[in-house]
Amino acid sequence: MFAILRRDLAAFFNSVTVWVLTAAYLFVSGLIFTLMVKTFADNSMMSGMQGGRAPNVMDDLVLGYQWWLGFLMIFVLPMLTMRLLAEERRNGTLELLFTYPVSEWEIVLAKFFSALTIVSSMLAMSAVSLLYLNRYIALDWNLIGTGYAGLLLMGSTLIAIGIWASSLSSSQVIAACLTYGFAMMLWLMQLLDEFLPNAKESLGTLGIMTHLESFARGNLSSHDAVYYAALTGLFLFLTVRVLDSRKWRM
Repeated sequence: MFAILRRDLAAFFNSVTVWVLTAAYLFVSGLIFTLMVKTFADNSMMSGMQGGRAPNVMDDLVLGYQWWLGFLMIFVLPMLTMRLLAEERRNGTLELLFTYPVSEWEIVLAKFFSALTIVSSMLAMSAVSLLYLNRYIALDWNLIGTGYAGLLLMGSTLIAIGIWASSLSSSQVIAACLTYGFAMMLWLMQLLDEFLPNAKESLGTLGIMTHLESFARGNLSSHDAVYYAALTGLFLFLTVRVLDSRKWRM
């Protein structure tokens, strides 16, 4: 497992695509953060002049920034995960992996943790903006930490979906499109929370971004963590079943 993990990490760090995706993610999130800071500063100035309620940096700035970090992952991670197994199938190296003394679970987990390492690095670099802001405004780092924990859990769910999609086809484009479809479906599930309250009472909150907001607000509950963990485990299990069925067809 660790040999596959090291190989995939080396492939990620030697891939131009990964660096471009990381740069694009950090550039767009940094641009959004800059605009949000400007808006926050303008609102603070206006409230001071008019004697209104002063904006709260955690609610009006940090929460929104972490929401955008999660939203951008919906578009970036499918392109990160599309090659994980699709490329192995296209190059014929997947059959070679089956000859190694590793189980299907070890193969899938190695792919999963290699991608999760990249996502963790992206999120860590995005926190530099908050570290810079903390020089001027005191931030609640416990609240920020729970928000990033939610981001990491959301990222793990999207990675699991991407690995499953990548296992279904040798085409990276098809894998990316399938991942996009499922990610957008989970995002739009929050409409069910608004228009079908009975479904919300029976199944709980279904929108993937709604659970992230709960983490970012510090409203931690087992439901939020179980939601991400269950989806991650489900799609990793489905990936193992796909590989297992392909192995038996060889």
